[in-house]
Amino acid sequence: MKSETEQKILEVALKEFAEKGYKGATVRDIAIKSGFNDSTLFRRFKSKRDLFEAVINQGHEKMHREFDSILHDRLYETPRDFLETFVKDYAWLMEENLEIYDLTLHDKSGKFEHDMAVFFKQFTEYIEKNLPDSKIDPATFVLTISGFIYTLTLEKYYGGIIVNFEYFIGKFIDNLLICIE
Repeated sequence: MKSETEQKILEVALKEFAEKGYKGATVRDIAIKSGFNDSTLFRRFKSKRDLFEAVINQGHEKMHREFDSILHDRLYETPRDFLETFVKDYAWLMEENLEIYDLTLHDKSGKFEHDMAVFFKQFTEYIEKNLPDSKIDPATFVLTISGFIYTLTLEKYYGGIIVNFEYFIGKFIDNLLICIE
């Protein structure tokens, strides 16, 4: 379990990395905004990279817990029931974890590719299980859903042109249903 000091630093670091990117965020700003000095930060995290990785790892742990909670182990009456639940839950997961998701996608080190591959594999297996008679390619279907929800969530987060998030989620579900018929 992390100390209050470490947790505060990680929360501020997440915001700084999300806002400024890895290169733009500075350890000094993170320390100041956390209410600590540089030496306190470096006692807990050896380098900026160690701090960044701790932020991502903590975010992935949170995402895994939330991810497990949305993969309902139940039977759905119709493909619509399944897709409505899955897409809306996935949109919620994306909104809750957008900063971590975005940082992970843009990290050039390749260190977190395995974590993302695990998420996509689990989603793909979940689609296969719940749409067994569909002619769609489950992996492509997952990438389509992920890409759309990511784009829509970015628009909502940054105040883009899409103002009715729920409307577009509903229309997207309608279109997904056409794909699986």
